[in-house]
Amino acid sequence: MTSERWVFFERSLDVEVSDQGHFRTYETGRRRVASHVAGYPHWDVFSYKSAVNGRRTSQYTGRIVWEAFNGLLDASEIIVPRNGDWGDPSLDNLELVPRARSGREYWEHRRQQWQDVAELVDD
Repeated sequence: MTSERWVFFERSLDVEVSDQGHFRTYETGRRRVASHVAGYPHWDVFSYKSAVNGRRTSQYTGRIVWEAFNGLLDASEIIVPRNGDWGDPSLDNLELVPRARSGREYWEHRRQQWQDVAELVDD
């Protein structure tokens, strides 16, 4: 088992991020947790104080982990889980994809789900 790597999240004033998807306060080392938005199948949300304007800001955990280790995303890029588990924001599970590809894949997946349900109903 490898040890957890921690980096300072430059968009915040006091947060470190690990490659395992954990968060902690830089000065104290105290662990911080993200919030889950009920009924919303996406990354959890993590709040921090912005280094840009000093206000409280929230972002998806997957995006924060990716940007902490790989730099800022373009507007045309998003992060998706490789294994399909939105609750796992570890660096190994993150994949950078073009926004358009993700939308196509999402709707193709939904279409397949609807077809599967229609087949069950017809049987």
